[in-house]
Amino acid sequence: MLLIGLAGGSWLNKKILGSKLLVSIGLLSFPLYLWHWPLLSLATLTEGELPSASYRGSAIVIAAALAWVTYKYIETPIRHSEHRSIVGILVSLGLIVGSLGFYIYTGGATKIREGKEIAGEIGHEQFFNYLTDKYYVCSEPSIRSGALIYERHVRCMQSKDRSKVDLAIIGDSHAEHLFNGMAKALPNLNVAYYIKASPPFVRNTEFKEIYDFITHDDGPKKIIITMHWIKRLNQIPADSTIEDELFATVESLLASGKDVYLFDDVPRFPFDPKKCITKARILKNECSIPLTDANKEFDRYRKQLLSVTQREPRVKYVPISQYVCRNGQCGMTRNGQLLYRDKNHLNVTGSNLIGGSIVRDNPDLLR
Repeated sequence: MLLIGLAGGSWLNKKILGSKLLVSIGLLSFPLYLWHWPLLSLATLTEGELPSASYRGSAIVIAAALAWVTYKYIETPIRHSEHRSIVGILVSLGLIVGSLGFYIYTGGATKIREGKEIAGEIGHEQFFNYLTDKYYVCSEPSIRSGALIYERHVRCMQSKDRSKVDLAIIGDSHAEHLFNGMAKALPNLNVAYYIKASPPFVRNTEFKEIYDFITHDDGPKKIIITMHWIKRLNQIPADSTIEDELFATVESLLASGKDVYLFDDVPRFPFDPKKCITKARILKNECSIPLTDANKEFDRYRKQLLSVTQREPRVKYVPISQYVCRNGQCGMTRNGQLLYRDKNHLNVTGSNLIGGSIVRDNPDLLR
């Protein structure tokens, strides 16, 4: 305003800002603003992440073309129209768009019609709120005092409000995301989880307090060991292997009279779960990756897990990846329900599915 108002007759305004090129850009600026954002947002929703620079550049070019069409064939005719009905039409359209926006804002967009619905939270906040609302912070003081924290949530919980723990899941966040499903499937047991951001091996000093507790006579009888195996490969001591560290761990637990279960892992995906919701709505597609792709990561550690169970038959191996992968595909959804809250962590729905399946196929966990 100051530039134009105070320098109306200046050379800059006459020759530059008043040129046909910049004036034409100014005339298109509002429809360009309206068009560029939906084009960029659609790609972000579809891909689950920021689209590539080449796509963004193409979107701006397309937005400019659409802006010119909008200005010439919609905006200009409406501005010069003498029909009074045009005001009513625009008001009606505004009300329709506003109503749709309110419907989406209040959650209507989370449902897929035609009998299918994507259920399950995305992101970590709702997941941790659910755990905090439904369960209890772990009762063992030595573990609780050193527990990981996500915002205000203590990441060390148990399903019953009593000190005696029946089953403990130890590992990292991939042990944590199984807790809810296991607790739901084992309602008569006090299930707990104890985690660190490192491998759950007995020789890992970060787990000292955890192993001191669970190997005690009064500690939990059943122990599940699992983690985000592919992520922790670079945290194995240079002079050791997963097999060596794991074997030493299970031997220590077995010597303490524990029943030991060794779980593999769920696959991780190269896309965000938001992409699954968009694909299910628009393309009616249950987003997945080929099992062959998932096996490329599984094969980097699975043989070592199996080798431990062969060396020590008292350890039971449970391949939980089978509950997400079937018919040559590994899916982020099942029967229209979202199972993941990010690229590799289960949400509440996914945890319930896998926890229930594990207990169904391993009834010894009930005893």
